[in-house]
Amino acid sequence: LEKIDRSKIPNISELNKDMVAKLDFDPNLDYVVPYAMGAVGIAVNKAKVQNYERSYKIFEDPALKGKMTLLNDARQVITSALTYNGLNPVSKDAGDLAKAKETMKLWKNNILKFDSESFGKGFASDEYLVVQGYFENISSQITEEQRANMDFFIPEKGATMYIDSMVIPKGAKNIENAHAFINYIHRPDVYVKIVDFFQIPSINNGAEKLRKTKAPYTVEDMSKTTLLRDLVDAIEAHNNLWNDIMANN
Repeated sequence: LEKIDRSKIPNISELNKDMVAKLDFDPNLDYVVPYAMGAVGIAVNKAKVQNYERSYKIFEDPALKGKMTLLNDARQVITSALTYNGLNPVSKDAGDLAKAKETMKLWKNNILKFDSESFGKGFASDEYLVVQGYFENISSQITEEQRANMDFFIPEKGATMYIDSMVIPKGAKNIENAHAFINYIHRPDVYVKIVDFFQIPSINNGAEKLRKTKAPYTVEDMSKTTLLRDLVDAIEAHNNLWNDIMANN
């Protein structure tokens, strides 16, 4: 990547400082400029599901058996199970992973399937009443009435999050225009169109003041979320756990 010339992106000053603090791999924004930030949460159809705990415990409810989905993603599900048990989300400790396994077995017994592709459509059609997923993938599929009946929340004990960023590839031919484009994106009157369209938290302070929609959660609500990072030497243990969960009933 080319190093960012911050002097050519004055609108970088609009970035939410709490969000920037999550970028511990590039704290000075030398190579990345965040574009969007969000979290994996849980969506519940309130019209058909009542009296539930706003946590991953909902996936243990036998009354909802066959009406729920989890993401078909090892990192998302294992990290969620570890976090739910109050454990290090990147732990490779055998005891920690055993606890996560027991939790995941309970969840798997109640969900219809692991689904990373059609959870939004399934929620919209009432095939799924509870799904783990991204708000924007769900909200784009449902009606305003359905949205009014949807509870989307980040579990109190924490969840996983993402930060999509803009970068300039090494050897880019139009570096000046790249800086100009990034600066344009973070012009508050431009960035507000992005957050209003996707109805996501605004990482741009000026846009937050201009927005017409309300996000289901804020940047501040994401204080306990975990940004997925390289598992390094824990990857094998996590892969083995996931393969075990997928292979056995």
